Amino acid sequence: MVNDLNARTTPSPLCKSNDTPSPEEAVYASNIVSEGIAEIQNLDAQISKTKELLSQLVSHRERIVAYVDAHKSVLSPIRRLPPEILTLIFLHISSPIRVDQPDFFPWNVTRVSALWRSVMLSTKEVW
Repeated sequence: MVNDLNARTTPSPLCKSNDTPSPEEAVYASNIVSEGIAEIQNLDAQISKTKELLSQLVSHRERIVAYVDAHKSVLSPIRRLPPEILTLIFLHISSPIRVDQPDFFPWNVTRVSALWRSVMLSTKEVW
């Protein structure tokens, strides 16, 4: 009865009146309510499972995105700059050293990568 809900466009005429249902109509309405409650519970269970699956898929997607992003950085063009170019860049952006501020240039550049550290430490003009 509830399964054919899509086929029905309007509820039973009894839903629109205050008339007392006949015994047959009461059984019919009771069956609709019982089947409807069971169907609602079934749908709630399916929704719950679907939400859990969606949560797992989102989590899996986030892990894949992080994994791909980590590997994208391997392909970054800046990784292919030769030390001579890095030296020129560092010299171009260099400013007086502030020993009291370890986050200030050139200290922060030495923390980017082993290559940058090596290039920066070997660039005497910056120091």
